[in-house]
Amino acid sequence: MANPSDSSRASPAAGSLDQDLDLDLDLDFTRAISFSLDTTSAVPTLGPSRTPNTEEELSIPRETIADVIGSSRLHAELVRPIRLGTYNKQPASLLCFHFSFQRLSESWFTRVRAATITIEFLDAPWDASKGANPSVADFYPVDYNGPTSYGQVVKNTNATLQVAPLSGGPSLGTGYSHEVTVPLQSELHVHGVRTGRPARNKVVWNVGEDQLKKDGVPREMWMPIIVTSKQPRRFSAKVTVSAHYAIIRGQLANMVPVIGKMDEPLYFDPAALEAAIEENRTGLDGTPIAQNMGDFNEKSFSLADYSSFRASKD
Repeated sequence: MANPSDSSRASPAAGSLDQDLDLDLDLDFTRAISFSLDTTSAVPTLGPSRTPNTEEELSIPRETIADVIGSSRLHAELVRPIRLGTYNKQPASLLCFHFSFQRLSESWFTRVRAATITIEFLDAPWDASKGANPSVADFYPVDYNGPTSYGQVVKNTNATLQVAPLSGGPSLGTGYSHEVTVPLQSELHVHGVRTGRPARNKVVWNVGEDQLKKDGVPREMWMPIIVTSKQPRRFSAKVTVSAHYAIIRGQLANMVPVIGKMDEPLYFDPAALEAAIEENRTGLDGTPIAQNMGDFNEKSFSLADYSSFRASKD
């Protein structure tokens, strides 16, 4: 597995509020900025691409989940080897998902300000006699904050009071002006939740940029999940990534499907993965397809070791 790198470890930045107009903080001030935009090349290509499975990939999941290229390149993959073991004495798989957000332009409006990553696990095919879907036993991160950035903004308050005399003479007026410097702080934030019933079979992560630094979401992210089932059986994983671009505002900015809508699910067949381990099968780069890990409940095991969000906050 590639060594995860914490993309949010940059030292805290200090400075005043810059000229970007998309700071989503609750500040009581307004600003008007005019600019021109070449819409033929600046707006990211938001349409997803279809990634079909081969015959083998209906049992052993493909490495590349999806790859979308526009003004930004968004790449998602399943990291090998796939690690098999047990969790609370049930068959389990440790799956590490890797997401890359590569900016092909340094223009601020192609920056990915936030992303929503959704991964849902289902039986493949569904069999009511076998009970619920696979369950997400553990995942990481749950609630992560990156290094804090500090800044400030100057707020001005102006008021004018005018009184017109009853005699009809000239009006009298007085003015008031007050200026105050407000300190600000912000940080990268990653928050994940498990959903689904009766089995919690879905993970949703929201990733938001540091709104002072305005450098987008981390360009490389590793997100590990442990999936369990009461008995080994084939299951699928549907991965969807929605990105929020700086150029897009309103409802469209919140749910633009970038990866996953038209891409086929990943399929996991425990029997095929066990056979790959016994046969020492590898990918084209020599990395094993799968490996046995034993008990994921061991004290020496840490799911955070497989994530890019391991560093302390400061």
